[in-house]
Amino acid sequence: MTPARREAALPFLLVALAFVLYAPCLTAPVYLDDGPYVFGSAFLRAPAAAFWTTLFSPHYFAATAERTWQPLVSALNRLFLDWPALLRALSVLLHALCAWLVYRLSGRALAAGLLLVFPLAAEAVFFAAFKGHLLAAAAALGALLAWREGRRGLSAVLLALGLLCKETALVIGPLLFLHAVLVERLKPVEALRRLTPHAVLAAVYLLLRFGWLAALLELLVPSEPRPLAALAWYLGALVWPPAPGFFRAFPEGDAWVLLLLAPYGALLWARRREPENLFLLLWPLAALLPFLHLIPFAAKSPVADRYLYLAAAGACWGLSRSDHKRARVALAVLVVLWGWGTLKRTTLYRDADALAAAGAWAAPHSAAAQQFLAQSALSREDFATAVSASERAARLEPRDPQNWTWLGIARQSAKRPDAEAAFRKALDIQETPQARANLGAFLEDAGRPALALKEYDRAAELAHEWEKPRRLAAELRARSKRR
Repeated sequence: MTPARREAALPFLLVALAFVLYAPCLTAPVYLDDGPYVFGSAFLRAPAAAFWTTLFSPHYFAATAERTWQPLVSALNRLFLDWPALLRALSVLLHALCAWLVYRLSGRALAAGLLLVFPLAAEAVFFAAFKGHLLAAAAALGALLAWREGRRGLSAVLLALGLLCKETALVIGPLLFLHAVLVERLKPVEALRRLTPHAVLAAVYLLLRFGWLAALLELLVPSEPRPLAALAWYLGALVWPPAPGFFRAFPEGDAWVLLLLAPYGALLWARRREPENLFLLLWPLAALLPFLHLIPFAAKSPVADRYLYLAAAGACWGLSRSDHKRARVALAVLVVLWGWGTLKRTTLYRDADALAAAGAWAAPHSAAAQQFLAQSALSREDFATAVSASERAARLEPRDPQNWTWLGIARQSAKRPDAEAAFRKALDIQETPQARANLGAFLEDAGRPALALKEYDRAAELAHEWEKPRRLAAELRARSKRR
């Protein structure tokens, strides 16, 4: 086969391999973020006029319960909402597209293959709710390719499209600047001058996003950011992907941060006079800037597999650059091992209970992982596991009222009288309608209807749009009258 034919056949090969690896996701059950944010979203099923007017208004965040503005993603989800397999197939095709773009940038099929089989890409590809990361990555890779080919206008258009998918597409600017300065050897001032259209687009977007749609201060959350720890975790995950799990946590201590960052720093220093290698080494740092908690954002995990997607594209390109025979044989073996690992992950992801158990094992210090295991156990009526996992979550994050609420639910399901203490602990931390309603249900089961009614009524006051506490109160009053 001639080189031209091989190149023409590569996109079809990448698509075929992507569907082999991700076939399990096409008919997978709906759970985690795919439920409330995609297939169970009332906003996505709203009348057309209400949907399109809300999409570009400050009401978007309340309607979707999202904290990021991704109108193009919402539009795609609405278009394919009644065909879950097609919506998930779209994510698989986007993954293959990103792999092909890496090939176009690097000129190496091995780079495309490495990204296609990278195990931690599974989270972004498997869950339809996370296709925004794939679209933003495709926009970034396409923008860089257009820039290299001298099509700066197209590069700016792709930046605009990326920003309609995810705010994180803003990293396109830093990536293009690094390429201009390091690879094209432009002076920084000249690089900035050529990036003027991109800078104007980014400024207009930031004004629209944080000046009109939602103020930046509304998105900030109290947290204890550890940007160096996050960077170290992501760099380590690029080298040695962690075990499957949806929620992640940092290892204990701080020594591991230095252990992972020191080799990265040494590698940057060693390649400081090799422009393209230095660019590829800095790529992960630039791509991860939005996810290092430099600006605190709401998240149940300090790090997540899906946030690594664009960084992995640059890392795979860098790995493929070696022309040593032994290195290429080793990378070919790595493709096979990663491919097998990805297929195992996508198969595991089909089973929510199995993923919950695997995640709790992989991230024993993550309260969210323990809570996920507890909810999974409750759905199977394994109340002993639900109680023990909920107790671990409450010990790990004792100031989170949700952990105590779920502990109360688990104890109540197990018919334990100490469920009331858990609900009241949640209310001591923060009064939420969920904790009030669940405490009311416990008191009703315990034969204390008057106190239960007070809790139901208070829950209804706290959440006017929530029908459940009103319905429970009405049913309890009706039963009381019949008695």
